[in-house]
Amino acid sequence: MVMKKRAAMELTTSSLVVIVLAMSMLILGLILMKTIFDSAKYNVDEINNKVKDQIGQLFVEDQEVVVYLSGKTAKIKQGKEFGIAFGVKNLKQSSQQQPIFSYEIVTASNDGELMEHCGVTKEEAESWIWPGQTNPSFELAPGEIYCGLAKFNIPKGSAICTIRYNLIVKADNQAYSTELFDVEIK
Repeated sequence: MVMKKRAAMELTTSSLVVIVLAMSMLILGLILMKTIFDSAKYNVDEINNKVKDQIGQLFVEDQEVVVYLSGKTAKIKQGKEFGIAFGVKNLKQSSQQQPIFSYEIVTASNDGELMEHCGVTKEEAESWIWPGQTNPSFELAPGEIYCGLAKFNIPKGSAICTIRYNLIVKADNQAYSTELFDVEIK
């Protein structure tokens, strides 16, 4: 009977060793995952800051809106998502209160032109903008710059063509500035 108790004791000791090793591996794995995600977040923040700096450098003295695109054309493959960065600079010299800005992205072409060249309606071409054409309003102090991102998701099977879009910016619900850019579907 003494032998049976020793075997039971060894099984318990072995089980404890396995549990301790498993917990150690789990803790080390969690620490590794936290480190990886923290460094990834830092890298994304750095890229975001660099894009904002690039947008800030695009503004010339009296320019109110800029679109961060080479040749003001975004080349997007069917079935792919593409982000277009833009900036709005408050050039209003208001001493009372900061104006409330908003923006909207619409196609610059009418339904007939779009249907003839691309086989889509204006509504369909504007539905490719994600999360939507209009976005929440924002306040800007004089001289301050707002950086935004408009995402386009072109469905597979879309016609290969170029569509002109218009970024319309309003300040206190009054026209402030517009900027044209093209989306070339490949």
